[in-house]
Amino acid sequence: MKHLFHIIITILAAVLLGCRSTATSVSPKAITSEDDLDRLVAGLSRPETRMRTFSRLLAFALPDGYYVRTGDWETDKLHDKAFEAVRTCPERETVVSNLIHRLQKPGTRMEAISDLIRFAGSWFLYNRGGSVVYGGSQDREFDALQKKAADALNGYVDIETISRALDSPERQLQYWATAHFGNSEFSEEKQRPWLPLLPKLEKLAVAADAGIRDAANQRLGDFPQEREFLAKRVEVETSLDILMRLMYQAQEREEFNQRLVARLYSLLMHRDENVRHDALLFIGSNGSRAPIWRFTYDKKIFDRVIELAQSESAKERSDAAYALTEIRVLDLDDSRRAFLRLATDPSKDVRWRAAFGLKEQLERADVQHVIAALLQDKVPSVRYMTICNRLWEVIESRSDEARRRDYRARPGGSKALKRSRRCRLALVSAVNLPEENAERSSMFLRDCSWRGSIAFNKLN
Repeated sequence: MKHLFHIIITILAAVLLGCRSTATSVSPKAITSEDDLDRLVAGLSRPETRMRTFSRLLAFALPDGYYVRTGDWETDKLHDKAFEAVRTCPERETVVSNLIHRLQKPGTRMEAISDLIRFAGSWFLYNRGGSVVYGGSQDREFDALQKKAADALNGYVDIETISRALDSPERQLQYWATAHFGNSEFSEEKQRPWLPLLPKLEKLAVAADAGIRDAANQRLGDFPQEREFLAKRVEVETSLDILMRLMYQAQEREEFNQRLVARLYSLLMHRDENVRHDALLFIGSNGSRAPIWRFTYDKKIFDRVIELAQSESAKERSDAAYALTEIRVLDLDDSRRAFLRLATDPSKDVRWRAAFGLKEQLERADVQHVIAALLQDKVPSVRYMTICNRLWEVIESRSDEARRRDYRARPGGSKALKRSRRCRLALVSAVNLPEENAERSSMFLRDCSWRGSIAFNKLN
């Protein structure tokens, strides 16, 4: 009978605990809707579940330790809502103080560091000596809490803690440890205690993601004995952002350009589409980099990009269109033919890029026809990006006073000019639509796309 009593008590306890934890038993990976998120957020209202809920919300909102837009509007909205719940958490000062207190105990230190890294944010953690004016939010008290968390973490950049973080499978811990490796000490004497940890840093420089590999390479560059290792990395590294820093030396600019472009071509030929993806994005972003990191590409690179623009993968065709926009001047005829073909691609992510590569050739009838079709595309985002390409300004600049006089001389010409001006105003308004009103934007863009095509035809 006594045994039966214990069994009943155990079952009741399990049921009660299960009911009590229902609101916060949602795993960060299981959050796929607002209802899932609301059930988790509810745990912030109860002191007994607040700390656990706080950690789970951070893990969902900032899975890699920093904020990233996914490109999926619904997912980004959930991440924003989760972080807003963290920011407005009841007794948030107490929660952060408890996390900092957990740093003192070896058994809870790594978990606390992981939470504090996410909470503090990259600005306060890695922008040493930076100003809150540019990195903070409108909530001064929250900014102060983030800085408090970052300052607390700075007290635990000792060799033992860094060693444990380097071994962690969590990305944010790996990056934090890599960024603080060696404490920026350059004297041989102060570097000596860190030498046993170099193999761990080398491991990350080989196997981690590009962001951590880059940080690891920079830290390894502080140690003279790592020069041979870094030289070998040039032969196998696939990230061009990393390669350009590994390859950069006190050499002639032309030689540096030739070496990097030769390596770029080999990566464009790589069998892995992800590697080719990074190479194409590197080409496309050439103009946005600092002058020292801009490169001059040759016809060999151009021809390979043209080939990739015909890939079976829609994603790769989109990447190639992005790269081709940057280097189209190497051969305007071939690039025009490619963009005209891409403008009718089955993928919307390919079509919206086409107009960007045709700006210089608007006087051609085939280009005008394609732009007009893009302004009437069935997908709102394609019409929107064509409008954002500011093509109507280029078209308008071609309508000099003589052209206007010619219009007025035609039957109905004055009305056509008035209509075209109204259309341009509608296009400008479309660009300034609030992003948060997606439904209204789509509806208005349908009208603007129709008007835009009329404006284009009237002005040509």
